[in-house]
Amino acid sequence: MTTSSTVAGLRPLYMAILALALLWVTPNSLLAQDAPSAIILQDADTGLPIPFAHFACDHHQGISDEEGRCLCPKGQCTNLRLSHLEYGQWILSETELRQLENTGALTWKRQAGIILQPVTVLALRQGNRPQSHQQFDDQDWLAHDAGDVLTQSPGIAVIRKAGQYGFDPVVRGFKYDQLNMVIDGAQSCVAACPNRMDPPASQVSLNQMEKVEVIKGPHALRYGSGLGGTLLFTSAGPRYSDQTTARGRLSTGYESNGDLVRTEGLFGLSGRHVAVDLNGSWSQGGDYVDGEGQTISSGFNRGSFGANAHLRVNDVHTLQVNATRNIARDVEFASLGMDLRKDDTWMTNLRHEWQGQGEGLHRWSTIVSGSFVDHLMDNLLKPLDPRMMNMSTAAKTTTYGARTEATFLLGGQLLYAGVDFRQEEAEGDRVREFLMGPMMGKVVTDPVWQESRITNTGVFAEYHHQLGQYQLIAAGRLGLNLAELQSPSATFLEEYPEPDSRQVNPAVSLGAIRQWQGGWTTSVWLARSQRSPGLIERFIHYLPVGLDPFEMLGNPDLKPEINQQLDLNVQYDHAGGRVQMAVFGSLLADFISGQKRPDLSPRIPTAPGVRQFVNLSEVMMVGAEATWIQSWPASLQSEIMVAWVYGEDRDRDQPLPEIPPLDGRISLSGTYWNGRISPRVTWRQVLDQDRVSSEFGEQTTNGFGLLDVQVSVQVLPTLRISCGAQNLLDAAYSEHLSRAMTGIQPATRLLAPGRSFFITASFDLGK
Repeated sequence: MTTSSTVAGLRPLYMAILALALLWVTPNSLLAQDAPSAIILQDADTGLPIPFAHFACDHHQGISDEEGRCLCPKGQCTNLRLSHLEYGQWILSETELRQLENTGALTWKRQAGIILQPVTVLALRQGNRPQSHQQFDDQDWLAHDAGDVLTQSPGIAVIRKAGQYGFDPVVRGFKYDQLNMVIDGAQSCVAACPNRMDPPASQVSLNQMEKVEVIKGPHALRYGSGLGGTLLFTSAGPRYSDQTTARGRLSTGYESNGDLVRTEGLFGLSGRHVAVDLNGSWSQGGDYVDGEGQTISSGFNRGSFGANAHLRVNDVHTLQVNATRNIARDVEFASLGMDLRKDDTWMTNLRHEWQGQGEGLHRWSTIVSGSFVDHLMDNLLKPLDPRMMNMSTAAKTTTYGARTEATFLLGGQLLYAGVDFRQEEAEGDRVREFLMGPMMGKVVTDPVWQESRITNTGVFAEYHHQLGQYQLIAAGRLGLNLAELQSPSATFLEEYPEPDSRQVNPAVSLGAIRQWQGGWTTSVWLARSQRSPGLIERFIHYLPVGLDPFEMLGNPDLKPEINQQLDLNVQYDHAGGRVQMAVFGSLLADFISGQKRPDLSPRIPTAPGVRQFVNLSEVMMVGAEATWIQSWPASLQSEIMVAWVYGEDRDRDQPLPEIPPLDGRISLSGTYWNGRISPRVTWRQVLDQDRVSSEFGEQTTNGFGLLDVQVSVQVLPTLRISCGAQNLLDAAYSEHLSRAMTGIQPATRLLAPGRSFFITASFDLGK
């Protein structure tokens, strides 16, 4: 048990650990002699260098540096084997190597979804880079919710409580705090709403982002525990220029079903030492019509405004400052008892990077960040008849973070090592005003967050070793988790007299990658990770925040969840195509779930009862994913993707709740007239889900099929227009992870929008 005074006393220790870590990795003591240049790796589309690519050439092996240089001398190789997280695998013959001697540069095409790690890479945009108009989707820039964009991959589903806002990602059945969401390697935020109207994914400004890596499983230990996966959002890098230059972009779009209007824009100014981007977006929508002709309340207003500034002090030191302001107003949640009336969020970070050369300390990056969420929800927009009670909850969360990481090149091998710190705080109360009944005229205040706080401090390392044709990756993390209540309620203390706690969380991940003859690549990953319970699981105080309407009671005595997971991946590259297959198996101990407490009474009389967060001794999850990408004649390309997950609660001998059904997609696209016209047709097929949890009263869902069509046209060098239809056949369907709508009996899941036509236009106002 850790008291508030003890936690306060430990904070100087955290700062001392960070300071010692910074002193320990002093650049001057670790910088070694520059290595000679050889072959330079460059991105085929942008011409930018490709750092940290593994290469092996006979008896020479190593990693490309920040300028994309491979340290293996030319003229001494019979073949060159290359591998990179974002570019895949490549073997060059001796003849091909000889042809490079004239230029010394090798261009390499970026590829999404490669299997060097269990990761899916989604390219959100590359609009500030030349020759990239074929690689982005205008709608990604305009999307107001990152969770919606993530569903492009069938292995990622979302929990929907509103028709058009607040989509909460689920990766392979893992959700909420089991997923670690990180922006630019360090920054994150915490939902202020106990019902997660404002999940962290909703705070991501997509028009600032370049890509998102969904690292599946507990393997990304550099960024946190990530028990079930890590969502790593990366913003666009700086574009310095010898002369002062300006560039810009403006996009707008409209969707017919729901009257969705979206706009976004970016203005950039760059010089030899400074690069500044200003960006903004605004989206709004109204009620939509589902496939059965019903009108669903789904109005929202959403805006985001930010600035991102880079300063290149010299060839060694760079600074970056980022500030983003997000706002949301009057967002209707058809599946909740209240709506989001106001959400104001600030996200800021400051980064310093030191860049070395050659062996030893190669890069040293330090970042400090803060996120501040001010949230208000109430039921005043709900058409209640009779209106028995007015309710509102004002809540705030604050997240502070710091992280320093050093990158070492050691004899051609790669080592990341660092320390990080993160503190989450939440406060807020629910106010109930009785309008009818025996308590008419009275006002009751219920503590929600009880001024709770969780502090995480960690030390981590990740080592890449090239052993012949095998690439070995080992990662480890050791974390200290402290939890405390600043203002516990009397009833909570009656249940838990000592709510503060301290937990130590070790984690380790091992991976091996092997490229074989004939285009085959295999990888195997094994990990053991654990995470301490979050703010809701520990400290929520009688609020219906789960799958069913039971009020949930936090439990500060929860043990950490433990995940032991195995991932197997196979990839086959052939002429004009690629096939990928992945399977995983996860055995979880002390899995956090809910259990009914008949001895406790809910605060709202209409609630069916109270559940308490508890640990389940054993849970099993397994799943599989497959992708086939193939080029065809007539400039056509097809893509087939399928994902399946199975979850079992072995304590109760029944299915786990909220497990998405088998999801398959097939798309056919083409590129014509030098990339000026790009049509695409997609069919999505989802099967029934009849494996549901009786413990939580989960309902089955029927399968469905969806047809989407679109075409993009480069009308002018500066103007690209896309149009099409979503759910062209006007299917009436509900996603399995959509919550039931309130005020409707029998309980009915939120139905998705019916047919909707859209058009978007993107203006590129200069490079």
